[in-house]
Amino acid sequence: MFYILCGYIEGRKSNEETLGEKWARINGAPTLYIHAKTTDQLVDRLIFSADYAIFILDGNPLINNAFMRYKMAGKRGSVIKL
Repeated sequence: MFYILCGYIEGRKSNEETLGEKWARINGAPTLYIHAKTTDQLVDRLIFSADYAIFILDGNPLINNAFMRYKMAGKRGSVIKL
């Protein structure tokens, strides 16, 4: 079974739907949410929870660093650059 994993840093200001949430809603895929206090904590939870991840790089260096940590943990993933 697969699910769309959506991660949030606590205190997120936007209520806007993420691309992952939008894709899951449109395609009827199950969604799992991970909440964390820091980006590092979020990546740690992602490493534990996901076998494969797709990262959407929008120029934010935190996302790029998160992807690098995920790959260095021996996990598989892809990058979509916006």
